[in-house]
Amino acid sequence: AACSWTALGWTQFANVMVAFAQPLQRPLLRHVPPGDSTENFTNGVASAQLLEARKRAEIKAWLRGSVLTADMSSTCSDAAGQVSTLAVAPTASTPRMSKTKSETATCFGLFCARLSCSWCLKLVILIGFVESMFLWGPLSRPVWIPVSRSKACQTCDDPVGPPHALAHRIGMKGGPQSCMAWCESRSDCAAVDWYNKTGWCILYPSSCSKPTAAWDGASSYQVAVACTMHNGSAGVLIAGNCNTGISLPTTWSVVSHEGPVLLRSPRSWMCSLSVAVMYTYFMSGLARRWMKPVVSCTTKPLSWFCGWLRGGSCWRRLACLVVLGLLWVCFTWRTW
Repeated sequence: AACSWTALGWTQFANVMVAFAQPLQRPLLRHVPPGDSTENFTNGVASAQLLEARKRAEIKAWLRGSVLTADMSSTCSDAAGQVSTLAVAPTASTPRMSKTKSETATCFGLFCARLSCSWCLKLVILIGFVESMFLWGPLSRPVWIPVSRSKACQTCDDPVGPPHALAHRIGMKGGPQSCMAWCESRSDCAAVDWYNKTGWCILYPSSCSKPTAAWDGASSYQVAVACTMHNGSAGVLIAGNCNTGISLPTTWSVVSHEGPVLLRSPRSWMCSLSVAVMYTYFMSGLARRWMKPVVSCTTKPLSWFCGWLRGGSCWRRLACLVVLGLLWVCFTWRTW
């Protein structure tokens, strides 16, 4: 439904552009020769009525989108004041020209509608993928930032002293990630100390600002907490200060960063234009006529391959499917 409405809007836009691009087509009038026996509009009233009839014919011709001819060799008024007759008839080329303009506008509308739909679909997929990462993927977990990679908060130089430990374990395996996972399982935990040599993990409700414990491969980490300055700037709370140089990722921040990258990608434009051209080719007869020389050259090998594939057994089709799948996997792996 959205694509249909988009196509309708682009078609109407194309019709308006075609109407403004073409000048107002005036009726083609056959002029009366000077040597004709008919008098040249000597009566003022007849001339005014003839001019009014001509304007009405121009308005009707513009509304119908046709080119008119006027036969001015009909009877014209003489001294008695009789009014001349205006004979108007459409030319033979009028229906063909109108049909060509309509097909061109429809073809342009279909192409722009599919191109717009392609980009809208890309943005929807990008937003949906990022949002799913925040809801169920890795970004749904808390963001951890290091307080110190060489010291722990078991001892510190903070004025209030080290934070109160919630729990601790010795001999944990899996590195600091296992210690962070244990902290995430508790609602009251926001920071950890990790001693790499002993596997000692200590949980805290808050982090310290100036850790000093530097034995057994100590390190300390805290959950990133968003903060806002008085001027509205967003940041992350680090060592008791709101650092505006770092911000937590959100759906909007990721989309606003990756959206321009997608718009500047030649590969993305090539895919969208290819889809738009293929859709226009299948839906528009005018596009099929225009692209017939190119399409006929490219479809001959494809038609031969499809015939060869249909003429073989199911094993031939399965082998071709496996080869195409491997080529696609190799291309994707090398590209991304």
